[in-house]
Amino acid sequence: MALALLIQAAPQVGKAAMRAVQADWTVLLPELAALVIGGAVLFGIRRMADRRLRRPGELATGIDDLVLELVRSTGLGFLFFLVLTIAPSLVAVPSGLRPSFHVVAVLALLVQLAFWGNGVITWFTRRQMIRGGASRPVAVTALTALGFAARLILILLLVLVGLANLGINVTALLTTLGVAGVAVALALQSVLSDLIGALSIVLNRPFLVGETIQSGEFLGTVEYVGLRTTRIRNLSGEELFLPNSYLLNNAIRNLSRLEQRRVSLGLRISYQTTLERLEEIPEIVAEIVRQTPDARFDRAHLKSFGDWGYEYEVVWYATTPDFTRYMDARQRINLAVLRQLQGDGVLLGAPARGTVPAPAHADVVTAVGRVYGSGSGE
Repeated sequence: MALALLIQAAPQVGKAAMRAVQADWTVLLPELAALVIGGAVLFGIRRMADRRLRRPGELATGIDDLVLELVRSTGLGFLFFLVLTIAPSLVAVPSGLRPSFHVVAVLALLVQLAFWGNGVITWFTRRQMIRGGASRPVAVTALTALGFAARLILILLLVLVGLANLGINVTALLTTLGVAGVAVALALQSVLSDLIGALSIVLNRPFLVGETIQSGEFLGTVEYVGLRTTRIRNLSGEELFLPNSYLLNNAIRNLSRLEQRRVSLGLRISYQTTLERLEEIPEIVAEIVRQTPDARFDRAHLKSFGDWGYEYEVVWYATTPDFTRYMDARQRINLAVLRQLQGDGVLLGAPARGTVPAPAHADVVTAVGRVYGSGSGE
């Protein structure tokens, strides 16, 4: 359909060009002079912008880099549009050439818009790749696919606008594209869902390759993010492939970005402990936590009176995201608390010891054991 419309538009463009060729060339001299002068000015602006805005060694992700990309993308199409739009109002152009000027100006503007759009897409994809880092292979794959899709849509829209300005009815083409798009979307619904998930991971960056995440019942370290699936290695060493749509529809807990962990330590102290010792326990525990690396003390209080002793609640924070160091700090604090309490003669609360009653069927079990025991002895 698109090829047929382009073939249909070709004679109109050719007629416009023939009218320009058959016209008096002296009329076109001012336009040609303006194009030459404008080309020289544009070349100078490009060199000046390249010297002022380009900073060697820095990441090309700022707004000034976008401006530089747009300046570099500005070419003869923009000059043709300006000259052919302004010239009819300044120079006596024959009325027969005005439609041709209009057609060529519109086509030149559309070509320039294509270059500008490509420059914006290039800048955006480069920005996302640099921000994502070299450790994210998904950035290159997904952003390349995103850039290709954006360029395809841009070119399609510009072609439709150009055909409409040439007087061609594009309604049939739009209808065909709409029906085809719906059919493709229905047929590739799961694939598109995974692709959207990959783009969401690239743009929102909920996790990076090498980080430990939990989504639903799955917990592991991210090894690779593709267009359809994300590969993680769970704690038992198994390799899991999770669809990107699953990650998009479930909550993601990024354990590698955990800045601190809250730890609540419960202590049960025997009722035989004196009041003076009870008052010293919070300060003893606080001092132990303060002297432990990767730990920050929060509070320690006599919380309640339990069934087997006084109930203390100690809250502290592990200031490291590393799980091994967190467990090391927790172990050091627990052992230090036990060592200090035992050294001060403080007993931990425990259920009262006594004789455990025998079960009601103990005599039956004993009798059966004697019978089997005598039988085996024979």
